[in-house]
Amino acid sequence: LYTRRPDAYASFKQEGEDVAVIIARDTRNGKIAGFGACAIRTLFVNGIPTRVGYLFGLRVARAYLKKFPILHRGYAYLRTLHQTRNVACYITTILEDNLYAQALLEKRRDFMPTYQPVGKYEMFALTTGRFAQPALSRHSSYSLRRAALPNLPALITFLREQGQYFQFFPVITETALTSGGFPGLRVEDFWVMLNAEGEFLAAGALWDQRSYKQYLLQGYGGYFKFLHPFARLLPIFGFPALPAPGSILAFCTLSFWAVKDRNPAIFSLFLEQITRAAASYPFLLVGVHETHPLRSILQKRPHISYRSKMYLVFWEQQQEFSNNLREDNRLYLECGLL
Repeated sequence: LYTRRPDAYASFKQEGEDVAVIIARDTRNGKIAGFGACAIRTLFVNGIPTRVGYLFGLRVARAYLKKFPILHRGYAYLRTLHQTRNVACYITTILEDNLYAQALLEKRRDFMPTYQPVGKYEMFALTTGRFAQPALSRHSSYSLRRAALPNLPALITFLREQGQYFQFFPVITETALTSGGFPGLRVEDFWVMLNAEGEFLAAGALWDQRSYKQYLLQGYGGYFKFLHPFARLLPIFGFPALPAPGSILAFCTLSFWAVKDRNPAIFSLFLEQITRAAASYPFLLVGVHETHPLRSILQKRPHISYRSKMYLVFWEQQQEFSNNLREDNRLYLECGLL
């Protein structure tokens, strides 16, 4: 159960630089019939900082799903917002097994923007702490350190240089990290891997977001139901332990991460060290698009994963923009902002 406690509205408003929460209300009884949200963020597109909207949180109460034009009215309102917000395009994700939502939104309708699939996005849950893969002692010339304010300019430069290679990598600024632009995220939550000369090789943040959104574990189904009695043994084999039903999942996301020149060996070492640095959490989440050049490194590690479909969403006047997206770049979607 995905929740946004203690204040759902405040939680939604923290998801971007400018967030619109759209509510459809039944005027006869005041009940909420449906809602959705759009968070505008500055992301790299073709290497240039660009305002992009992220559509999320779309929900329609079952009683209103087929009887009332909720989607018609909702997207009409979104279109009026679009005309005043100078957004280049939108992106969104839908869980891979949510076939109903995929069919609903992919169907071309005059009142809706185009939902163009742009591949799969996969979330990996990796075990942490003493059960994580050991750091490689032969690479003692590399070190992992917690970032501090004096490192901030170099950290920002590194993230920009490496991030602009990807489409939709967030544009990180010093102001955003020092004035609450990403709720609950501090400069000290970033970890950097350096070589003997002090050069940045990799960086990423361990972001705990439970203060404003949570996952409540209701129970297990499928093969997880049969694995749960053996949950304590799973970390021995490199897999995250399965939490008890009724608990709030305790985890962090590896966010805003970048590796110098997308080097697989560096990323592998960084993962080994960052999972040990995250020992206070049972597991961490890291997400990659299927086009990410380092995805294979994550696939080789013991993990539990789930996938979503990613979409580029645009109105007809944005068609030219979508056609001009560079294809030589890879896609990055920040799992901490989903």
